[in-house]
Amino acid sequence: MKRAIICLFILFIPFLTLAQESEQPETFFQDLLKTLNPDTSSAPKTVPAGLPVPEPLPVPEPEAVQKTESLNPDVPAPAPLIAPVPEEVKKEDAVPQESSPAPVPSNTPLPSDTPLPVATPESGPTQPITIGSPGGNKVKEEKVKKEKIKKEKEHREIVPYIEEPQAKSKPQIKYVKHMQKLPKRRMRLITLDQADIIHGRKFRSVESALLNPANLGARSEFFNSFSIIPINTLGLDVRTSTRPFVLLEDYFSTGEVLSDAAEDSLVAMLGPNGLELPIDIDLPTVVNLKMSALGGSFYANAGLFIREHSHIPGEFFNILFDGATFEEPFQMTEDLGVNLTAYAKGSAGYGTFIELPSFLGELRFGAAVNAYAGAFSHINITNLELVPTSENVTLQGTMEVMTFADTLSLFGEDGFQFHMVDDYLGIPKISMGYDFGLAWRFKLNRILPIMPKFIKNYIDIQVGVEDFLASISMNHAYLREISFEMEAGDLLTTFGGEGFSLDSMMVLSETLVYADSTISRPLGAKFHADLNYQLIPQLTLKGGWSTYITDGINAGTGPNYYYGAEIFPVSSLCIFATAHQKNALSFWDAGIRLYSEKSEFGLKARIYEPNFSLTENVSGVGIQLNWARYF
Repeated sequence: MKRAIICLFILFIPFLTLAQESEQPETFFQDLLKTLNPDTSSAPKTVPAGLPVPEPLPVPEPEAVQKTESLNPDVPAPAPLIAPVPEEVKKEDAVPQESSPAPVPSNTPLPSDTPLPVATPESGPTQPITIGSPGGNKVKEEKVKKEKIKKEKEHREIVPYIEEPQAKSKPQIKYVKHMQKLPKRRMRLITLDQADIIHGRKFRSVESALLNPANLGARSEFFNSFSIIPINTLGLDVRTSTRPFVLLEDYFSTGEVLSDAAEDSLVAMLGPNGLELPIDIDLPTVVNLKMSALGGSFYANAGLFIREHSHIPGEFFNILFDGATFEEPFQMTEDLGVNLTAYAKGSAGYGTFIELPSFLGELRFGAAVNAYAGAFSHINITNLELVPTSENVTLQGTMEVMTFADTLSLFGEDGFQFHMVDDYLGIPKISMGYDFGLAWRFKLNRILPIMPKFIKNYIDIQVGVEDFLASISMNHAYLREISFEMEAGDLLTTFGGEGFSLDSMMVLSETLVYADSTISRPLGAKFHADLNYQLIPQLTLKGGWSTYITDGINAGTGPNYYYGAEIFPVSSLCIFATAHQKNALSFWDAGIRLYSEKSEFGLKARIYEPNFSLTENVSGVGIQLNWARYF
C-alpha cells in the first residue's frame, strides 16, 4: 500500500507544479530546460516583491529510486519527459563552463533577495521538444553525414586519349559534321589535332599492316580500302657487291694490263663472296581489301615477291688474270651460278585498339595468318677445273640444276630444251606462317606537364614478328647433277673451223638426284622493334632495329637497323629520309608522300652507298611507287 501511495505522489507532483505556475508565460518544460541550461547572455531577473518564491522540486536520490524499483518491480518506471537534445544543437547552444553559475543544492532554501533565473521569450531561442526513440536522431545524423561525404567527393574527369574536336572555323565545323555522319565511329578519327590526323594517315595502309598487324588498330578518317594493279605498291632494287663506277674508272678505263697488285685489289673489292648481283622485285599489295568490323579492322592481301641472286666467286677471276699453267692448274671450289626464288604471300588478319585512361595512351595489337605458295630453281657450277698439258687442254666440272621441268636438255642435238610437268598449277605447295604485333602510343606531355602545350610529344612504340614458322614448299621438283668433260687440242683450229660442234668435244653424264619430289626451304622469322617520336605535329623522328630469330632463305647476319625523320609541312604532305644498315649493306632512301582523306600517293628512291652520299661509291639503286584509295 505504501508503495502505491509513493508512486501516485510522484506522478501528481508535476501537475501540482503546473497549477502553481499557470500564471507564468512559459510552460513547465521550457522553464525546466532554461533552468538546466541557463542563458548567461541576458542578466538574471529578480522576483517582484510580494510574490512567493517558487520552491525547487524535490529530486529523488538514486538510492531512493533503486529502493522504489526493488519494492515493486512490476510497476514500470516513468518515461522521461524531456527528449534528448541532438548533439549539434548542444554544441551550438552550449555555454562556456566558466560563465555558468554553480548549481544550488536542492535541499537548501534560497533567501528572498536571491535572483532566480526566470526564462522569458526574449532570453534566447528555444528548441522544440520532440518525444521519440533516441536512435531515430542518430540514424538521421548518419544519413546527413553520408550525404555530405558524397557531395565532398569529386570524381576526377579522365581526359580521353583522342580529345573531342572543338571546331571554330567553318571548314573545321564542316569537317567534324561530315565525319560524325559516317558509320563505325570507333575506327574513324574525329579530331582536329594535326598530330592525330598525321599518325592515322601514316599507319592506315595495308603495307603498314604487313609490317605489323597492330597497325590495323590505328584510327583514321577513312580506314576501308581496296586496291588492285596498278593501284598498289611496286618496288624494284638492283645492286651489286662492289662499286661499279669505281671498278670501271680504276681498272678498266685505260685498257692496260693490270699489275699483280691491281688484280689483288680488284678481287678484294668484290667482297668475300665475289661478285654478287641481287635483284629484288616486290609487289606486296597486288590485291588487298581492308574493312572495319567488330570493333577493329580486318584485312586480306595477296602479294608477290621475286628474288634473284647471281654470284661469281672471286677465284673465278684468276682464270682471266693468271690463266692456268702446267705447274699450277686452275681449280674453282666455290659455287658459280644463278638462284631464283619466287613466292606469293596471302594474308588475313585482324587488329584493334584499347584506349587506356588518362596519360597511359592507347594500345594496338593484331595478328595475321599467312599462306605461302612458291617455287625456286637454280643452276650452279659446283666444281670447275682447267688442266693444261703439252698436247691439249682439259676442262671438266660438275653442274647442279634444280627445276620443276621433267625434261631438260642443255647440250643436246637440238640445243637447249625443257618440258614442264603437266600439273603446273600444283607446283606451288601451300604452307602456313604467322605475323603478330603490339604497339603503344601515348602523350609524353601528359606524363611531364612541364612541357609546353604546343609540343605534343607523341611516342609510338611497336614490336612485331614476321613470317613466324614460315617456309616455301614446291611440288614436282627435279634435281639433276650433270658432269661434263671437254678436251681441246689446238684451240684456234677447234673454235675457228666451220664445222665446230660442242657435242663432239664434250662428254656429258646426267644423274637424277630426285624426281617429282616435294622440297621445302624455310623463311627466316624476323623480329623488329620500331620507335616513332612525334616531337611536334610537323616533325616525326623514327628508328628501329631488327634481327632474324631463325635461319632461312631471306635471313642474313650482321647489324640491321635504321633511323630517319619525316617532315609534314601540312597534314597532306610528307617529306622523309631514312638511313639503313642491313647486314653488310648500307643504303638510304628519301621521297615524298601525298595524303588526303581518301587517297595517297608516294614516291621513294633508294641509293646503296656505304657513306650515305651521292658519289662514285654507289653500288645499287632502287625505286618504289605507292598508290592507294580509301573509302
